[in-house]
Amino acid sequence: MSFSGKITLLAALGIFSAGCSPSSGPADHSSTESPAASDASQGGGATAAASLGLTQLTTDELKVEQTASITSCNIEALGKTVFGADPLDVTGKSTTVSGWFLSAVSRKSGVPAQLRVLNMAGTDGWQLPIGSWVARPDVISSMHAVDSGNVGFSQAVDFRALPAGQYHLVVSFQDAGQAYFCDKGRVIKTS
Repeated sequence: MSFSGKITLLAALGIFSAGCSPSSGPADHSSTESPAASDASQGGGATAAASLGLTQLTTDELKVEQTASITSCNIEALGKTVFGADPLDVTGKSTTVSGWFLSAVSRKSGVPAQLRVLNMAGTDGWQLPIGSWVARPDVISSMHAVDSGNVGFSQAVDFRALPAGQYHLVVSFQDAGQAYFCDKGRVIKTS
């Protein structure tokens, strides 16, 4: 990533985290409460988090230049707690991260996406594929999707193996040959 690309990405992360409200995008939490199993079969990563469904990102993966696409997602809740301006504490063995994702580029459901957990400096991170999709007709309608597939997600994640600290939750995806990230300023705190 070029120096200007790093500045753009870091500036974008700062802007998105400063200007987000918990009501960004369609808000229908009724279909996001069913927990789903995380996909622990995704290999890679040398940390304990890898065995829990999270795969540690390599230095090269962290450096991939991505374009911001903030209208493509909303990470809405951690368990039953809706995100607000303050970081949410991760408690318990496993919790669900729920929200929706629909690429604003193609407006098609089914574009593969990953949930990324990045330290606040952006120098370390983990990811897992989003695999627990649920219906979100409100998003399909408001985003003028070209099809009617499931675009909501309720992904079970076990954050216990992460080092104590604060982390950004972002959605990362590729569409039309370009890498994108969607950051609504959602922050969790592990202890």
